[in-house]
Amino acid sequence: ETCHPEMVRIAEAEGLSIGNCPAQLDHLGYDGDQSHKHPRNLALLSEAVLSSPERVYLWYHLAETLAALGRIDEALSAAHRGLECARRDGSFKSRVDATMIYQLVGRLDLDSGRDPRDLVEEGLSAMPDDHALRFLAARREAAFGDAGKALQYLDCLLSIDPSTLNDGLIAFDTRIFGPLA
Repeated sequence: ETCHPEMVRIAEAEGLSIGNCPAQLDHLGYDGDQSHKHPRNLALLSEAVLSSPERVYLWYHLAETLAALGRIDEALSAAHRGLECARRDGSFKSRVDATMIYQLVGRLDLDSGRDPRDLVEEGLSAMPDDHALRFLAARREAAFGDAGKALQYLDCLLSIDPSTLNDGLIAFDTRIFGPLA
């Protein structure tokens, strides 16, 4: 459910460029319980990754949907396929989409008691301005006993004014810059 690939295709075909603007859209489609959408989304996403297997965004949403349905092993498999695509592609858009995968897998790992350190570090290396991953790194440090390092991450987040963040592709739960930190 994105128009970005089509915009890129048209721009390339017509020799146009795509720029950024300060306009923002508030999408409320994810408010409330989404469980009723998961079966529909699973069918659509399973088909979409077959027709566009290199789109990291699709792998992320497939993994997220599978995780929401409790199919964690399948979710992790889809997530890792998405990360493989992102590593091959290397574009900014793929790195942005991959950061959501790093966050998802990191949360799943933490929830199951596994250490997501390597994955979080890889994600931060690819996208150093991913503050949600930085928050996840703080959670990881706290969970695995390094409160000092967790506090360093959290202090960094508390020093950021979220109203200054707008690169057009990355969004954050602004609570990580305040009450959650």
